[in-house]
Amino acid sequence: MKSTECQPCDYSLAGVIKSCAAIASLNHGRQLHAQLIQSGFESSLSASNSLITMYACCGVLQDSQYVFLTMPCLDSVSWNTMIAALRQHGHGARAVELFEEMLKEDIVPDRIKFLTIIYACSHSGFVDQCQRYFNSMKDSYGITPGEDHYGRLIDLLCRSRKFTEAKNMIEKLPFYPGAPVWEALLGGCRIHGNMELGVKAAKDFLN
Repeated sequence: MKSTECQPCDYSLAGVIKSCAAIASLNHGRQLHAQLIQSGFESSLSASNSLITMYACCGVLQDSQYVFLTMPCLDSVSWNTMIAALRQHGHGARAVELFEEMLKEDIVPDRIKFLTIIYACSHSGFVDQCQRYFNSMKDSYGITPGEDHYGRLIDLLCRSRKFTEAKNMIEKLPFYPGAPVWEALLGGCRIHGNMELGVKAAKDFLN
């Protein structure tokens, strides 16, 4: 683009920033961030959202947070991207706080946002919070949980040694459980040495 003296638009820069995120290239990402500012696109939603992801993928969470906090306006993607970045770096409590802030801003969560926050709760051991979000999907927003949502909740129950609750949930699933569900149960059984339930889960999975 530079050789032909064509100025890239913010969407083009956002796409290249995403590529830097995919390969965790921090130096190139910073250069693109500087170019974004020089081009007057620092307020671009698409580019800023890509920067949040890029810095998180490169291990520089504080820069992700800086971009998020200095954005002149936020969309639903901005919120979900920042929550996912916090979850990625193991900051489950902060991810939950930000999700609650998002709700106060009247941003309506969708399937992807719920999956992100349930995933954050799962890996942080927040059983009650996770179940509350899971139940609110259908009760408050009319969203039917998918197998991925069930899988993450079952994973959390198993991580928390709540094998009976996990088993009961699987038995009451509104669909035949597939790999995400059985893998969650098997993983929990392996971690905590529940061989009896693990063997049964393996047999059911193979059948």
